Amino acid sequence: MVIPQGVVGTVHEVQDAVVAAFTCSVDTAETETKGTVLMKTADDLLSYNLGEEKFLEGIIRSLSEAGVNVVVSGSNIGDMALHFLEKYKIMALKITSKFELRRICKATGARALVTFGPATPDVLGHCASVQQTEMGATKTTVFRQPDRDAAISTIVLRGNTQNTLNDLERAVDDGINVVKALCRDPRFVPGAGATETEMARQIMQFASKHEGMEQYAIKAFGQALQVIPRTLAENTGHHGTHQEDILPKLMAAHERKMLKLRQESAWILKMAV
Repeated sequence: MVIPQGVVGTVHEVQDAVVAAFTCSVDTAETETKGTVLMKTADDLLSYNLGEEKFLEGIIRSLSEAGVNVVVSGSNIGDMALHFLEKYKIMALKITSKFELRRICKATGARALVTFGPATPDVLGHCASVQQTEMGATKTTVFRQPDRDAAISTIVLRGNTQNTLNDLERAVDDGINVVKALCRDPRFVPGAGATETEMARQIMQFASKHEGMEQYAIKAFGQALQVIPRTLAENTGHHGTHQEDILPKLMAAHERKMLKLRQESAWILKMAV
């Protein structure tokens, strides 16, 4: 899995990663209401700061003792917290998108915690390696898993313009959705307007067998289905008379194919008899 952003800090590579994910900021906790701290001497201020540092270091030390070497935050990472993360050789990664955070949790098997604190083994994720690399001019973070354990994979697209990348992304997304649909239901119909053309041909034949005003309504329904192949022909550069020639050719091709299938079916039936 590839995240299109770099890590925070100087730890750029971790092997046999143990991942702890937090939806909150990795920093000292803030009270929900405003509070006032009365300090009378410099020693009071010094002891207050030291107590805050000891509390934060104690949390990060407990993470390190639990084997955590990658911390993922869904919010900010404080300077003091980053200092202690560097001290204990823990990689820090800031993710601003909740969807990316969910993907990281799914890829590593971690469970995102809503409060910053010590983590138990059942909420930690695992990954073969986490490494910051550069793809072109973009810093990325790569989560690598063995093939048997990989739950999410990333397809990296590269192009010279953003419009090209957008077109490639849409094409890949369409292809993946087709495979997903086939995995759920392996039945499918031909594309490129072939299904609509055959349906229109058979509906028009069905309309010719009816008398009265009903045949006009049935025929109009068949003509409506021809909008799909006509639009596809227009999008591929067939305009004007060329576009109008495409539909009769498609109908004729379908008629020849059906005639051939009927002849083959009759021959097979004759041989069976």
